[in-house]
Amino acid sequence: MRPRPAWLLQRSRRSLGGFRGPPRLSESFPAVPESVRLVRNALVDVAESAGATSETVEAVRVASSEAATNVVVHAYDGEPGDIDVTAGVNAPEDGMWVVVADGGHGLDFGTQSPGLGLGFVWMAWFSEGLALGPSRAGGLEVRLRFLLR
Repeated sequence: MRPRPAWLLQRSRRSLGGFRGPPRLSESFPAVPESVRLVRNALVDVAESAGATSETVEAVRVASSEAATNVVVHAYDGEPGDIDVTAGVNAPEDGMWVVVADGGHGLDFGTQSPGLGLGFVWMAWFSEGLALGPSRAGGLEVRLRFLLR
């Protein structure tokens, strides 16, 4: 994989907005640690069924784990909530898109939180594009794009 600037949270040769293809996955999981594996496996299944290379499958594995873990650890402050996951493929040349969203309190800058703080950096590094924004449920939405080949 080629180096990517970690400081740039929205970057892509193609826009991340306007996903055109129908979702191959649209599911909610409880925001508990056990769900991280379920989210990761579901998104890896989408990547593999779309014909992604082994490098891309591994990138999806890492980035989706980070996105789901962020929801579990940060979104709900111990209150019940969901990890909403949507993924699909526009066209093979456009790659695979993934949206991981929550209904939590959104980004909370300037607070102490557990972890190394590298989740967004790793998501940016392993994906072809990353964008952050508000979710429909009022929390945070992470949009990722991966090249299939």
